[in-house]
Amino acid sequence: QGQVCQKVCAANQFSAVLTATGKVYTFGNGSGVGKGTSEPRQHTPWLVEAISSEIIVDISTGDGHCVALTQRGDVYAWGTNSMGQCGQGHSNSSITTPSIVKGLD
Repeated sequence: QGQVCQKVCAANQFSAVLTATGKVYTFGNGSGVGKGTSEPRQHTPWLVEAISSEIIVDISTGDGHCVALTQRGDVYAWGTNSMGQCGQGHSNSSITTPSIVKGLD
């Protein structure tokens, strides 16, 4: 697609790419892909649509989750949330769509 990659991150079962235009693409398996389901196997890079209207300036991945920082300073997280690492105030389910980290908004 002619994207210029600015940063790449690899988690346990998925990878994330930040482009020079501030878009995030993911590929692999699990909720870290950010497609809205817990087991979306994605074999090619997929634009994370839930944050595609944002300009993302940095990304990072953990074992099974991803965190993105916007140009405005908002933090989004998604993926495995078994220890509360997505910052949603609970640890009882995965976060399958990027969500703003609570307490920072």
